[in-house]
Amino acid sequence: MPAVPVDRTRAGTARWCSMAVCGNQMKARRHHSRQRDAAVG
Repeated sequence: MPAVPVDRTRAGTARWCSMAVCGNQMKARRHHSRQRDAAVG
């Protein structure tokens, strides 16, 4: 089954990226998103 990109960003700026190149940015974005969700609900 091939991987399919899912762009859930408001600006449509999501892109394919390896963990070696921008993994920390993705992890930080996910962390802050979870923190924001936890604060709201």
